[in-house]
Amino acid sequence: MKKSILLVALISGLVTLTAQAGNRPDAFTLSFGGAYDFWSAKRDMHNTWLLPTAAIAYNLTENWAIEGAYGTFETSQNASIGGGSVSGDLYTIDGLYRFGNFYSYVEPFVEAGVGVYHINPNGSNAQNQGNINAGIGTQVFFDRSVALHGEVRDVYTWAGSKNDVILGFGVSFLFGGETPPPAPVYKGESVKA
Repeated sequence: MKKSILLVALISGLVTLTAQAGNRPDAFTLSFGGAYDFWSAKRDMHNTWLLPTAAIAYNLTENWAIEGAYGTFETSQNASIGGGSVSGDLYTIDGLYRFGNFYSYVEPFVEAGVGVYHINPNGSNAQNQGNINAGIGTQVFFDRSVALHGEVRDVYTWAGSKNDVILGFGVSFLFGGETPPPAPVYKGESVKA
């Protein structure tokens, strides 16, 4: 009997937490994680991790946000062109549209924006390459202000028409924003008409 009561209390607590989970207007979101970059064959580079990745977003509404992100990488060129090391960074600024809560704690989204790859092959000849990017992803909230996220993003670089694909994942923390007012509590008093 005690186990049943404990289980019901635990489930009620989780439902209460997840019912309030999700993005909220005027909140800032800090995200940390990693990503795997599948380079365009035109780059002649080995696929690699973008580690770490970090992003900060500002929620304009529950659905709309603007986000700036950063990731760094270390890889090498294919042996056919010398096999030298390549390091670099990716910077993006994106608009996000979140579709709202599904099952009270899952929030899918789409994103699109512009960015810059800073690529430095062999420690010399650094290049800044502008790009446009778009992607889809989702956040899964475990608390009102903590979520895991995953995304797939297509990055198209104008220089040489290169198309890279990035799979990203990580954890997000929300700070601030509107808090819904607490529900009124009635203590068994009858309301007179």
